[in-house]
Amino acid sequence: MARLVCIPTPSAPRYSRRALNMPQYMSVHTSILFIAATLALAGAGQAVGTNVVPPTAVLSQRAYPVDPVPFFRAMRRTFDTAEIQSDAALLRSYFKQNQIDLSPPSSVKFDLETGSVVVNSTAENLAKVEVLLPAPPAQLVLFSRVYRLSSNEVFSKMRHSMGGPEGQSDFEVLRNFFKSKGVDLSPPSSLFYTYGEKCLIVRATEANLATIDKLVAGINSGK
Repeated sequence: MARLVCIPTPSAPRYSRRALNMPQYMSVHTSILFIAATLALAGAGQAVGTNVVPPTAVLSQRAYPVDPVPFFRAMRRTFDTAEIQSDAALLRSYFKQNQIDLSPPSSVKFDLETGSVVVNSTAENLAKVEVLLPAPPAQLVLFSRVYRLSSNEVFSKMRHSMGGPEGQSDFEVLRNFFKSKGVDLSPPSSLFYTYGEKCLIVRATEANLATIDKLVAGINSGK
């Protein structure tokens, strides 16, 4: 007599709630929505339930020399606001307006000693800043020269010729005399006079020194 053998038919796979990382008491409707959302995010290449933190950007520092007075004056005119902002805040607003974001970890400041805008940011931002900022001011080439005056009495003659206000020091008279002749000796140029040796020491551009040569010759000759 033939023996009957029962062969079990394969059943559909079962997915437990634990395997799908679903809460134990999640309703059927909510379970379907959860699975659909999980598959959609996985298909878009996004991790489920985690925050993707981008790698830390590599920052570099660069200094850009500027002429501070016209530079900041033009910048404040651009924003046309009565609000008083620090140099750093003004620079950040200016760069942000030009699609350069220098918020932390990037930074920007103005260095008074070097007259430079110092930026710490990515190489891409540094390249954009270089294009945006004005060309650096030309560096003045200064020379030093020593002149000997005929006497200390030349200061009284200068006062008489200029008719300036009373109470000016000899140094102020000398500087104002040269300025009235078109020679500006404001920094980084300099002027120094020694009464004992009656020596005038000037550090200025070659063009200004050429003018001072003629002026000192005229002073010594009494003209």
